[in-house]
Amino acid sequence: MFPGPGGVAMNPKLITRRMERLAIRAGIDMAHISPVHSWRHTSSSLLWAASKDVKMVQERLGHPTPQITTELYVHNVPTADEAAADILGALMRR
Repeated sequence: MFPGPGGVAMNPKLITRRMERLAIRAGIDMAHISPVHSWRHTSSSLLWAASKDVKMVQERLGHPTPQITTELYVHNVPTADEAAADILGALMRR
């Protein structure tokens, strides 16, 4: 997820420590949050919300099936439900 010098993956503990320092500066309590995992969820949810391409997000995350991606990420995006409500509303007004 985070390439270091020469394209080699950075040590996850190093990334976590850096993110924790940034969170402290921003006033975010990271006591029960894994920064790297939180960023994974956030970036994946935002990518899905923007693209609606579950297969693309699944492949990026390395999940074996789109169903896993859908269960973990798609239900967390409120815009999906809002869009469905808008579509149904438009159909009902016809």
